[in-house]
Amino acid sequence: MSVRLYSRRSITSLSSVLNVLKSRPTPDQLTYASRSFLDAYTSNDVDGKTKLLLELGQNAGVNHADLEGSISRYSKNNALFMDVRSAATPGFYTLFQSIGNVNGGVKHICDLREFLLDQIRIKSTEKSDLIVLRRLEETCRELLTSWFCLSNLKLCRLTWESPGDIIQKVANYEAVHRVHGLVDIRRRLGPHRRCFYFLHEALPREPLVIVHVALTDQIASNVQKITKDEDLNYPEANDNTAIYYSITSTQKGLSGVDLGNLLIKSVAAQISKEEQQISTHSTLSPIPGFRSWLLRALKEPQNFGNVISDFCLEHLTSITKQKVDPAQARTLLLNLLCNERIELEKIEIVKPILQRLCAQYLCVEKRNGYALNPVANFHLRNGAEVFRVNWRGDTSVRGLYNSFGIMVNYRYVLENVNTNSSNYVNKKVVAIDSQVKDLLFVPMDFAGQNVWSDYTCDQGNWDNFSSNDFSFTNESRAPKPAKVAQPKVAQPKASPAVGADGLTKAERRQKNREAAEAARAAKVERKMANIRRQEETKKLQTEKKNQRAQKESTNRPIQQLNKRETRKRKFQGELQSQIQRKRSRMSDIAAQFKKSREDYATNVSPTVKALIDDYCKGLQETPGCFALLDKEIVGEAPIIPFTNLEWATGVSKKKASILMDALDLTFTPGSLQCKVPIFPSLDDVIKNRKIGAPAKKLEDEIPTVEAQARSFATSDLDTLQGYRFGAALIRKTMGVPKEKREELWKQLLKTIADASNE
Repeated sequence: MSVRLYSRRSITSLSSVLNVLKSRPTPDQLTYASRSFLDAYTSNDVDGKTKLLLELGQNAGVNHADLEGSISRYSKNNALFMDVRSAATPGFYTLFQSIGNVNGGVKHICDLREFLLDQIRIKSTEKSDLIVLRRLEETCRELLTSWFCLSNLKLCRLTWESPGDIIQKVANYEAVHRVHGLVDIRRRLGPHRRCFYFLHEALPREPLVIVHVALTDQIASNVQKITKDEDLNYPEANDNTAIYYSITSTQKGLSGVDLGNLLIKSVAAQISKEEQQISTHSTLSPIPGFRSWLLRALKEPQNFGNVISDFCLEHLTSITKQKVDPAQARTLLLNLLCNERIELEKIEIVKPILQRLCAQYLCVEKRNGYALNPVANFHLRNGAEVFRVNWRGDTSVRGLYNSFGIMVNYRYVLENVNTNSSNYVNKKVVAIDSQVKDLLFVPMDFAGQNVWSDYTCDQGNWDNFSSNDFSFTNESRAPKPAKVAQPKVAQPKASPAVGADGLTKAERRQKNREAAEAARAAKVERKMANIRRQEETKKLQTEKKNQRAQKESTNRPIQQLNKRETRKRKFQGELQSQIQRKRSRMSDIAAQFKKSREDYATNVSPTVKALIDDYCKGLQETPGCFALLDKEIVGEAPIIPFTNLEWATGVSKKKASILMDALDLTFTPGSLQCKVPIFPSLDDVIKNRKIGAPAKKLEDEIPTVEAQARSFATSDLDTLQGYRFGAALIRKTMGVPKEKREELWKQLLKTIADASNE
């Protein structure tokens, strides 16, 4: 199979690239091969990339014949060991190494390894293909490890004055405790806070791994106190502890490359140099996976081991006031811990059990001899010790879901870091502090002496677990030197000392233990009573809520019907009010018109006055004239032929009526204004093109009408003719279909002609 690639000189396919790798290529040939491979890889989809990498891994591997020959020569001459190394180097190693010399090549190799890790994690390919992909991934990791050494990395501190794109990337990359806006990121960069990151010269503006540090006066046990505390108005000279509360790797392709270890040690050295009062270095770390591990172990003890210890049974017995066996204990814990919404107040009663199981998960549960929890494995490899398990360390939704809100401190004692790291990596010995040791081995006093209770476990790692598996860095826990045996001397047996209360020391201790146990049981009983009381209150509230909901559901149809009736009555009232307001306006208009008509009539001849009265009478007799005012749109009303008025272009599309147009009314939104009637001349009426009749029919009569009109020279008669024409037009054509208007126009013109003959 030959995969065609982007043409670059003589290299046009993967077979050509393979031929270059099998020969002794020049640097230029390797550069061309690298660019061609990158072009083909980036232009393919996921399946195409996988096939391309599989073919590369299968055909550009180790030449076994050359390797066997070099081994044979090395057996005869030890100085030829470099020949063995050269023959054992696969061809794709040379290709990937050459890609690193191309512009942006380091980033390409990082992304390539991320893609390989995803494909290996999916495990959808065949076993033989997985082996090839793993070889390619290991080669990428080897190259990245050599490229991202400490000498090529630059430690930078992020401040508010840093470049904006770097601040934005740091905020976006934060994966442990999300950044909520500019105020949050500014608080993390403010007083008593530090933020450091690594840069590589090949990725100059890309933070590779980021750590957030809080300077405090003690080892913190709560992350909310760090991320949300605003009471920081005190000098930093009072701080003596550096808390590393967030470590984030931004490049998935660099997983397994020990950048986090380098960053923590570099930051610790930098802080110790800048802030000489800082003497303690510790993390405040989440415990991802603890809740899921515990629930699986409770549901399937045969597969994940028994986590129900004697201490757990005794604690649950003291809570329930009855004997609890392991099966009942698992049921009780599952009922309490399986809820999707975890309430700290309810799980508070099993706090000792969860703390002890958390210490077991961190220090005892192993995978291939190392800590099962990935965060614990990371810090233990770096040389830290498990210092303290913190209840209510992270009360966010994410913290409760991952570990019931529990967090852990990994303390870095700088002088013991190398020893702890070596013991963990080579001997698989976990370094823990006395506080965690006390959680793992709780002393129970039964017969006047301290006895360490052991965990019972059907399967798992408990069989090989003993106190010798731990390295205690606390001097108070260091083993004491063996004493030299002294000859025994018989001593007289003394009688038990009796105190003033009439009790011996053993009896007094027993009495104190019983009192303490009774006090503890009373405290647990009070907590249980509070929980029961809260549940009863919650139940009553739920019942009341359901009753209210049922009552509302019963009354809702009636309420909706009442609302509809109310809206209907309101609408009808508003409609009647609108009609009344319109009728009032009509009365006002009629009064204004009457006054205007009277004023006009006083200045004209008796003949004109009689004609005006005749017009008004005829207008009032027109059916439907006043009713049209209550309608929104006038349908087939004719276009008014008054060219010298502002509404003469046509009937209004919003509010219009024949009466308003006849009385020379102008309509403006919210008001009606009445003008003194202005009567156009006969010439203006005849020449108007918007009368609505066919233009040719009307134009045929224009000369006759004009000739007749000119015979009357007086202005009064001119005005009279125009008035008569407009009044007749409005009265006769109201509501008449268009096809009948032609005859009406002729009649109107005849009326004008008759008026001219008077």
